[in-house]
Amino acid sequence: MGKYLITDIIGRGGYSIVYKGIHSGLNMPVCVKMLKHDLAMDPDFQRNFRNEARLIASFDHPNIIRVYDIEERFRTIFIIMELLEGLALSDLLKQGQNLSYGQIVSILMQVCQGLSYAHSQGIIHQDIRPDNIFILPNRQVKILDFGVAAPVGSEIFDFIGTVYYMAPEQINSDPIEPRTDLYALGTTAYEMVVGKRPFSEDDLGALMQIHLREEIPDPKEAVSDIPQQLRQERYIGGCRQRATF
Repeated sequence: MGKYLITDIIGRGGYSIVYKGIHSGLNMPVCVKMLKHDLAMDPDFQRNFRNEARLIASFDHPNIIRVYDIEERFRTIFIIMELLEGLALSDLLKQGQNLSYGQIVSILMQVCQGLSYAHSQGIIHQDIRPDNIFILPNRQVKILDFGVAAPVGSEIFDFIGTVYYMAPEQINSDPIEPRTDLYALGTTAYEMVVGKRPFSEDDLGALMQIHLREEIPDPKEAVSDIPQQLRQERYIGGCRQRATF
């Protein structure tokens, strides 16, 4: 594919396939995210995919994945990104790995730093969840997938994001703001501490109503020795205090 040699498939998502590749001129490993061909025929998906590449390429922060290039070939679009070694937070949780409270705080602080930078650029991620938090072997954290990101104050009428972590204003199509991402991060923090999501309802309609009407449970009810640092305003406590609209 031009100056990039594709070597392996890393994963598949709802709208893209992710490959491992090499920049042939620089002999540099890269990650190549390809918009699926059926979606590449849709102008809206094309526009959103290009916007994701341009948005992340404009960012420069150690806790946000870097974009190097964009290619349009074979009737689809490819985003060229840094290749990350490590695991998504979701994989760690699925493996049942017990994260120490120190590790949890470190992950949350790094995600907060990345989000603070994105918010300072006027952008809300809108889909913070364990799948989109990546942990490198040196424990550096990277925020992934700005595919549904939007400017602060946007009113999103399409159903986007992941319901288990979705803030009330997203459900109501109210203007999104930095606390939209903090709600999702607080929900993720609860999952890291307790080992499960705060709400286990599988019916998505009922789950949305729960997010609108109920507070996130106090994690101390499930884990008695949780440090105060994790329950304070900036983490789960902040999520709980703003949950009821």
